[in-house]
Amino acid sequence: MVFVFIGDIEPPPLQDDVPPGFLDNDLAVTGIRRDIKGNWRLASENGFDTTHIYIHRNSKVVQTTDTILPLGFIPQDRHSMILVEGAGPKGVVDKLAANYVPVFESAVGEVKVSATLKPSGKVVAPEVSSWLPCVLKLQGFPTPELFVFEWYVPIEESNHWYYQVLGKKVGTDEEAIAFRAEAHSFWAEVMWRGFNDQDVSAREALEDAYTEGDGWTKEQLYRPDMCIIEWRKLASKYNRGIQKK
Repeated sequence: MVFVFIGDIEPPPLQDDVPPGFLDNDLAVTGIRRDIKGNWRLASENGFDTTHIYIHRNSKVVQTTDTILPLGFIPQDRHSMILVEGAGPKGVVDKLAANYVPVFESAVGEVKVSATLKPSGKVVAPEVSSWLPCVLKLQGFPTPELFVFEWYVPIEESNHWYYQVLGKKVGTDEEAIAFRAEAHSFWAEVMWRGFNDQDVSAREALEDAYTEGDGWTKEQLYRPDMCIIEWRKLASKYNRGIQKK
């Protein structure tokens, strides 16, 4: 992976603009990049939204692994998330396992919907976080030993590059090679396509609703959107200005 800083200021250290742990020597990573319709901010908020999980209830991740995926997560209170500011990376961290209540059954109108429960299944993704300038980190997903990193890199106002990256802690070069092979032979179909394609569809619909429709004027936020509000406040507080060139 090659990181390039494009801006009018002195480039900050790379470690300030990636999630904590991403540059660790024992973290092997691999992934793909796609061109996606839509503003990067809407994509970023979709990835961080703790109740959008409902769209993944029948995904290939749920079908092919022991993962138990709730319909969504609700924060217990406004202290359920951690704001990371000051020197170094800046982000919003949701401690899902410790501070959120998972929802496994709910109603959409008169229709009752339920998450798929498995006797031997594992509830994964204990933590999700969003980091400036444009990256999501998901810990323990799609299986407990894996990490997800998603970059939403602005290209134009209405499209962005979507980097889908998996990471795993390894002890040797051989383990790193085996992990990357597994990622492209199995997770590419199950995760990057079978799971994230559902996200892409949702993000493209958000783009239509918010830019071609009147989504911004009709937006209604509720309790689980506290993480989105904190993310917007963080992005507003620490943005580096408008590029002049």
